Amino acid sequence: MNKTSKLGQLTNFVFYTTLQLTVARFIVVFHTAFCFVYVTFLLLLPRREEGLPLLLLISFAVGLLVDMFYNSAGTHVFSSAAFSSARSLEQVLGDTRGIVSGE
Repeated sequence: MNKTSKLGQLTNFVFYTTLQLTVARFIVVFHTAFCFVYVTFLLLLPRREEGLPLLLLISFAVGLLVDMFYNSAGTHVFSSAAFSSARSLEQVLGDTRGIVSGE
């Protein structure tokens, strides 16, 4: 990962987290549906097998930051870490490069 992509990821983090904490926090539909924009940042993180511990650490930090502002007891931390774990698990299980079709 070069400096440009690291700067882009940092910009994404600041943008999506700020958007979540200032605007999307107040978007509620019928007191039931809530808008969580910060998940987009987790989706835009690069997918690498060797980067799984770093991905989980970043997800944990983002969830903890959102939890602090929402005053929720670990809900966003758990969901962010579980989402990143499931995303990496899907990458491992969904890898079909070794399968030859037709044989």
